[in-house]
Amino acid sequence: MMVMSIAVILQSAWISDDAYITLRTSDNWLNGYGLTWNAGERVQTYTHPLWMVLLSGVFLVVRNGYAAAMLLSLIVSFTVIAVFLYEQSDDWAILLLGGGVLLLSKAFVDYSTSGLENPLTHFFLLVFSIVLFRSEFPVSRRTLFTLALVAGCAAFNRFDTILFFLPAILYILSSHFKSARGIGLTVLGFLPFILWEIFAVFYYGFPFPNTAYAKLNSGITTHLIFA
Repeated sequence: MMVMSIAVILQSAWISDDAYITLRTSDNWLNGYGLTWNAGERVQTYTHPLWMVLLSGVFLVVRNGYAAAMLLSLIVSFTVIAVFLYEQSDDWAILLLGGGVLLLSKAFVDYSTSGLENPLTHFFLLVFSIVLFRSEFPVSRRTLFTLALVAGCAAFNRFDTILFFLPAILYILSSHFKSARGIGLTVLGFLPFILWEIFAVFYYGFPFPNTAYAKLNSGITTHLIFA
């Protein structure tokens, strides 16, 4: 199954044009111009801060934007598949069914590369699910913190993915942690995201990427945007 997964993803591997928006910021950062789109203009054009940081690290090593985006995407995607297969190795029915669903999903296969943050989102979703479904209820404080940390890192990777994780965390808080301690552990788990938001407001002047303000509440009706 792992060999088949690698073959399918490699056969469909590509880098989207949007990935080069992030790569331009990474290139400016690595060349001393800061996290900018144009040197001297602090605008957050990328939507995935954590992915941008990781991509910049790979870019620093390989010195080629296309190779960096492809390499990071493949490493994270293959890690996701390997962890999933390992977790289901004792149940061949789930292994084959789950693996088959993923490989037949055009969205999963196509965006396992592309140079965008999707592979890292897949990783956080998988880790969150493993921790959640392995837990005994009522969950421990350590489990709550771990779940919050994974969700916080996912939000740091891309803010709107928090909607995947929030229902489970709110349920745990409402049913098992009605004290301030539970809220404190959750806030502590979200600390990476909170620190990034503080930095973004200080550095860019806004908490969210420029694309959010350009696309939301623009005054243009939805049917015209997607026409």
